[in-house]
Amino acid sequence: VNRHLSMIFMLGLLVCSVVIYIFYITELLFVKNGIQFPIAIISIFVTLFIAIKAYYILLTKDLIKLEIAKKKGWIYNPNHDSEKYQNLVKYFPETFSKGNQNKYIEDQFWGLTTINNKYVYFYTGLFYYEIVTGNGKNRHVEKYTTHYFIFPLKKDINARFHLYPENGISSFLNLFTKKEINVESNEFNKTFAFTYDGEKGEKAQEIVKTITPVMQEKLIKLYKQKGSGEILFARNTVVFLFSKDIINYIRTDFNKSTEINQEDLNEIDNKLNELITISEEMSKYLD
Repeated sequence: VNRHLSMIFMLGLLVCSVVIYIFYITELLFVKNGIQFPIAIISIFVTLFIAIKAYYILLTKDLIKLEIAKKKGWIYNPNHDSEKYQNLVKYFPETFSKGNQNKYIEDQFWGLTTINNKYVYFYTGLFYYEIVTGNGKNRHVEKYTTHYFIFPLKKDINARFHLYPENGISSFLNLFTKKEINVESNEFNKTFAFTYDGEKGEKAQEIVKTITPVMQEKLIKLYKQKGSGEILFARNTVVFLFSKDIINYIRTDFNKSTEINQEDLNEIDNKLNELITISEEMSKYLD
């Protein structure tokens, strides 16, 4: 509701600005140059239409997700939540210590899903953050949105480790700190890097045994599907981060029907089941 009220407020300001601008150009342009008046009016109403259309799309997406949550018996909150971000970065700094400005959570789902006739709790949402560099005219803002899934593990694990995309910096740091870990697959080693608590000798063997050859293939495939990816094993919890939303392309169309398209429900179920299966298969090797 707060999200939509803020959008309505912004649209109200826009409408007021439009009205004021109409009177202004009426006096300056219509009287002095009648040709420019209709062009200005058209441009104003086009801008207003685009703003209203963007708000309508946002509202429709939120309503569809709300209906999906009701249908599934889940809880859904579309609003910005800075307090939730503070909780997440406290417990999972490896994955949520990103950005230097305007960090918050939105589009949160909480609920139970079933896999292999068993109930599994999950929590998911969108993590938004900005990276701001420079000042004044040289100020540059990069905006990022990542989608996270959090599942509980059936048992506590001794190893806390973070699996994330390999890059030149991570490769150098791991080599410099002598914490680089390699597995059987060269493609996997080129795709992912590790960070973990403790000394390499203490944790490497425990971590490597979770990443079986079959699991390596699954994680590589998952990474290619999502375009990016991070996984954090933290005591009794596993966290996944990806660049895409929980539903990549919403098929439900309230203009045609108030019913939720079954393909949207299937996409969510398939994503949850895939990640739960991966986390359970990996965790069973952890002591």
